[in-house]
Amino acid sequence: MHFVDVKGILTGHGGYYGMNIYRGCTHGCIYCDSRSRCYQFKHPFEDIEVKQNAPELLDAALKSKKKKCMTLTTYDDDLCRILEPNVCNTKRRIEVLEEMQKRGIPTVVWLTPILPFINDTEDNITAILKMIIYNTQLSRVLEARASILRVIGSSHIMSAELRI
Repeated sequence: MHFVDVKGILTGHGGYYGMNIYRGCTHGCIYCDSRSRCYQFKHPFEDIEVKQNAPELLDAALKSKKKKCMTLTTYDDDLCRILEPNVCNTKRRIEVLEEMQKRGIPTVVWLTPILPFINDTEDNITAILKMIIYNTQLSRVLEARASILRVIGSSHIMSAELRI
């Protein structure tokens, strides 16, 4: 692990932003393509580059009220440990989402990746959406749920975005 100062930690467009306070990763997610040379790492991928000025940059970004994005993959903790072995489970991510909303931070939830025959079941998507509704009191998720389930019924989807 090594530390660097950076100019920014947010990426995005169209009013939606993602944040990464690190470069590199030890999560070992089986679907990840981030080890690709196209990302121009100047260090080994597993040697985590920590953006040491991230707290100051995040504080400035939060004050600007840009939307923050969170990815949810599966409701099933066992499957989560297989797909994303070194990250927190969906339940913990929902807790973080709830805290962000309590603080007035606009958020977007991405249900991604939705992998055919792995986590694309109606039960999985419904469980995630119910957890979001229960913990964040979101009325717009109900509309998104019907839309997502219609798509699942007709074909496989790769991701879904919930603006909340």
